[in-house]
Amino acid sequence: MGASAHAGSRFRGNGPRLLGPLPVQPVTQAAFSLAEGSSDDSDWELARLTLGRFGTLGDTVAEFEGQEISVFGGIPGEQVTCRIVRYRRRRKAIVSAIVTDVLEPSPHRVAAPCPYFGPCSGCQWQHIDYAHQLGLKREAVRQAAGEYDSLSGTEVGETVPSEEVFGYRNHARFTVRRRGSLGFVNRITRRFVKIDECMLMAPGINDLLARLQGRSGATSQLSIRYGINSGDWLIQPRLSINEIGLETGQPHYSEELQGRSFRIGSPSFFQVNTAQAGRLVGLVKERLQLSGRETVVDAYAGVGTFAVLLAEHSGRVVAVEESEAAVGDARVNIAGVDN
Repeated sequence: MGASAHAGSRFRGNGPRLLGPLPVQPVTQAAFSLAEGSSDDSDWELARLTLGRFGTLGDTVAEFEGQEISVFGGIPGEQVTCRIVRYRRRRKAIVSAIVTDVLEPSPHRVAAPCPYFGPCSGCQWQHIDYAHQLGLKREAVRQAAGEYDSLSGTEVGETVPSEEVFGYRNHARFTVRRRGSLGFVNRITRRFVKIDECMLMAPGINDLLARLQGRSGATSQLSIRYGINSGDWLIQPRLSINEIGLETGQPHYSEELQGRSFRIGSPSFFQVNTAQAGRLVGLVKERLQLSGRETVVDAYAGVGTFAVLLAEHSGRVVAVEESEAAVGDARVNIAGVDN
């Protein structure tokens, strides 16, 4: 589908003022507010655009001023009004857009449930029906594979849905601003948004966030990792906040998966959706149809999750990883695995 800007569609006017969390509202043709507010939103540069395909960042693309730009908050085929955002990064002039109103909505559009959707920009597709999201992800993989002759034509199966669409993520990284406020920075406007609860995060992370909110001024970035099955956690960096009685600065935490315990260091990779990681291991076992004699190579092994869980079904497992921290964790995690 092509993407174009309507002739004479660029204008300035009063955009919606969104200085705090957005109220969850039903989607209508004339009201779908995503753009973040400013002290004088009458200076907003607005444009009416027809949205085309999804780009590499998960945003739609549209034609504007003779170039393709990324548009946050849209769905291909929609007619929308957007706020135009002009900025420079790495000495390069960039033009992006944020949907402020939907004039002709897609049938796949839903009301985003999160009050921070838009100003936060961490989630890109909350406004899209989840079933349609699964199809879009499958198509993205198919297109990526098609860029290589050796993979072109590869059959891409249906996307396996997550049992939990929200509340699944085991890792959060927050920016810290004035008075120890924890939140996220909008990747387009670069404005900070204080977050009191993130719908993507596991309840354990949101519980820790509530205890840390407003008390983390000694650092500029804060990371929380949480064991969905173990209840263990890691908070980095170490903070001096004795009044809340919360341990911080742990070098690693533990998680349990399919009966095995895994040590995970602060810099080490581990799948952010623990339940889906377990399902993926099961899917790999099923597809490989291991007889117990094969040699399995776990490339990009991380802390050894797949290597450990596939070892009992294989003759030999070779784990490949370059991260020193992850290798250190993997050496601990393979204890008792002799192949």
